[in-house]
Amino acid sequence: MKDVDRICLSLIDLYGLKYSKAEGSLSSPLMRWLDFVSRYIPHNERQIVLSRELTTKFETSLPKKTSEHFAVFAHRALNGIDLNPFQSKGLILHNDISDKKKQNRTDLLFADWGIHHFHLSNEIKSEQYFSSRSDWLLFALVYGDIILCVDILSHSEQDLFSRKYMLEIIYRNWPKLLEDYEMKGIVSGSNWSDTEIAALRKSGVSSSLSIDGKVFMPRGLGLTSAGVPLNNISSVQNVIHGVRCIANLIDDVNSDFKPIGSRPNNVELSLTTEGLALYDISNDIVYKLTRRGVDNDALNLLCDLIAPDWVWNKRTNE
Repeated sequence: MKDVDRICLSLIDLYGLKYSKAEGSLSSPLMRWLDFVSRYIPHNERQIVLSRELTTKFETSLPKKTSEHFAVFAHRALNGIDLNPFQSKGLILHNDISDKKKQNRTDLLFADWGIHHFHLSNEIKSEQYFSSRSDWLLFALVYGDIILCVDILSHSEQDLFSRKYMLEIIYRNWPKLLEDYEMKGIVSGSNWSDTEIAALRKSGVSSSLSIDGKVFMPRGLGLTSAGVPLNNISSVQNVIHGVRCIANLIDDVNSDFKPIGSRPNNVELSLTTEGLALYDISNDIVYKLTRRGVDNDALNLLCDLIAPDWVWNKRTNE
């Protein structure tokens, strides 16, 4: 686990992430890195799908310039060009798991409902990573090869990031996406207002939502009382499990792992230009933890969480 922290610190530095360590109990490099990984969008070609409500907006009410800026975003998505410059600057510069203030530790909307938001702009300056900030924001769900565009709202609107209406749009357009989050057997009641939801999030509290008599838990799994995404805590546990599996492979003489060279094999976890690897310091030998042909979900998940393909591709290019 010390090796994991060392690797995460190097990646935090590589991507220039804000990491103040102001809150000692939340200063784990692993947690800081996993929050970034969960929000970063890999450069894949993706289809664009509009909700019916957003389609109507394009036809009736959105400014022409906003439509043009959306076309720029859609072109980049379709061609696999980096979409992260359109995200909030909190992705790198402002949000920090170890910040003193709860509301600054992560993207509260994404942690609660799993919804990304993008600044619609056609201006990306070469000397700056992020696009110009915009008066209009796109709210969307991002998957491997598709982006489901929920709504476009003006930045000046009240309670912009806690609109229950966005989840209602998801329910009406893509109901299967909420099926796994339905709390069956729970009687629905009154929903919190948009303003109340925003206040609850800032205090590290997530809330369920009632739609058509059904009760749904947060799509993003919500927040802990410390204002940390619950999904990140689950990822930390998966990393620990993966590391234990590696330790067992090394210690078990009957395992498939057969180290080369003389014993003792002094092994550490390292990051190479081809991903995570085991480095035998004593014998100067590297063993790649490849995903291909390895039927071990714990090790594959460890690689995907700590060093997904887009991470070591960046290291190779630099």
